[in-house]
Amino acid sequence: MPATVGKDGGFYLGTSLLTFIDSWSIQGTIGHEEITGFGDSNVKRTPTLRDWSASASGTLDRSDANQAAMLDQFEDGTITATSVRLSTERGSDYWEGSAIIESFSVDATVQGKVSVSFSLVAADALSWTEA
Repeated sequence: MPATVGKDGGFYLGTSLLTFIDSWSIQGTIGHEEITGFGDSNVKRTPTLRDWSASASGTLDRSDANQAAMLDQFEDGTITATSVRLSTERGSDYWEGSAIIESFSVDATVQGKVSVSFSLVAADALSWTEA
């Protein structure tokens, strides 16, 4: 497997890039499922990705349709699962899954930019694609 630099990544809703996102993170939880069968003398288990969550932060840009869509889910009460893609290396390697927006935060300082951050929780499985 080639080294992944992580430079020039992106945070996408479906295939549409959110603009002005400075960083994203993903967290996964590994579980173990028992797969012991009849006649097995020992317990057998296999690892599984039990759960995942993600977050992204950057500069608020309501003119970006995707940022506005994420904020609108809270503002008009239409929270739904959405396809999320977290990419590295110019989009050729990425994690993708269905997620629900859990929370958002908008922060402003007197002399700084207006920042936005989003937290998401898994609605379905997470997959990895490598170019």
